[in-house]
Amino acid sequence: MTDEKQIVLLTEIEARVTITTIKENIASTRFLIVDFYEREGWKSLNYSSFESCINVEFGRSVSYVYRQLWAGLTEKRLPIGEIGDNKEFHLRKLSIILGENYDQIERAWIMAMSMSENPTANEFDQAAKAIWVVDHCELPAVRERMSMGRITPDSAYKITQSLLGKPSDLVHVCQEVQDPALLPMLYRIYHEDSDTWEEIALTKHIPSVDEQIPIGEASPQNLRAWLVVSSNEHRAVAIQENRKKFAALREATDEIIHEARCVDRMEYPKLYDALNDYDNLARR
Repeated sequence: MTDEKQIVLLTEIEARVTITTIKENIASTRFLIVDFYEREGWKSLNYSSFESCINVEFGRSVSYVYRQLWAGLTEKRLPIGEIGDNKEFHLRKLSIILGENYDQIERAWIMAMSMSENPTANEFDQAAKAIWVVDHCELPAVRERMSMGRITPDSAYKITQSLLGKPSDLVHVCQEVQDPALLPMLYRIYHEDSDTWEEIALTKHIPSVDEQIPIGEASPQNLRAWLVVSSNEHRAVAIQENRKKFAALREATDEIIHEARCVDRMEYPKLYDALNDYDNLARR
């Protein structure tokens, strides 16, 4: 048995050269894909379309080719930089929110680049959502609060998307929300608890045990705590009512027993009255 070939680890200089080479190859690959697409290289190979050529020539790598093609075509529309300068995943963050609206993508890219020297995927995501809200959100309170930095672009985007198609009276209240996770609970109250919803709609506050909380500052935990307290209060009232009914039934039963013992004294009318009282209580 021969010894396995020993792996020699890269030096720091070799590792840095390798990284540079990989980056250059990625950039050149994206450039070549765009060039092949725009200059219709598939025709020279007797393919009927770019799609059919890619499907045959690249097999399992088709999705990678399309992602790099889209990234390269997008980079050509950006005001600064060359094809291959941007991470494909970062550019894809823009397209997930903005589709193929290249004007919005360019504005979002500029916004992301202004956030830091090397913006992260999250910063590209936030920039895309900020541009989307500015162009598409029809809720003044949401746009204003985002512009003032009181809510993040992510929250503004989620709130706007969540309220699309909802009843106007629901939207009027819910656009004040800061935490999108609060919205599903408000929807449930709107449909199932008219009294609590009326209080929220009139005061623009979430009911609380200690004090009311402005809906723009409330969290799901605040509302959940109130619902639990409210449910417990209703449960306590119901228990107390049952106790009162049980006591009344015991009293009526005692009265029947008492009157039954008086039958031998021919006091039937009182027995009939006691039975009627018992039946009326039991039917409630």
